[in-house]
Amino acid sequence: MTHSAIGRTVLVSVAALIASSCNNEMASIADSGTAPVSDLPAYFNCIDAAGVSLISAHRGGPSPGYPENALPTFKRTTSLTGALLEVDVTTSADGVLFLHHDDTLDRTTTGSGLATETSWEKLRTYSLKDPNRRVTAYGLTRLDEALDWARGKAILQLDIKRGTDLDDVARIDS
Repeated sequence: MTHSAIGRTVLVSVAALIASSCNNEMASIADSGTAPVSDLPAYFNCIDAAGVSLISAHRGGPSPGYPENALPTFKRTTSLTGALLEVDVTTSADGVLFLHHDDTLDRTTTGSGLATETSWEKLRTYSLKDPNRRVTAYGLTRLDEALDWARGKAILQLDIKRGTDLDDVARIDS
């Protein structure tokens, strides 16, 4: 490894540590009950004061072994760096809001067919595939589960997919 590559690795590692510290600080604030969980200005001030960039992790930051739009992937991403997690929200045939990008299930799950025409009962039996299309031990994530997990830990940017009612998303009690 060259000196410049080592330097970049150290810089990225330090930036990730600082951003992770801001994530931890926000989690502590949320756990203490002394400030609203949605204290975004404090989070952004921490990131700004540290002089690091906040990463936007598309579909939560999938990588080998970690599928897109999945809680284990979000946990891994936020353990490495401060990140906004862009996630995709769609609706099952029976009205359950869940995280999934494609119209069909074939590319990212062990299922097939249209996501919006499949019941949650069936969807929850499928395993997710990582970016290399390898089947993982992880299943699809409901939106309410993702919101509960993210409280005080991460910022979720919701990409609402076709056929999903924005009012349904806004009514989620989480």
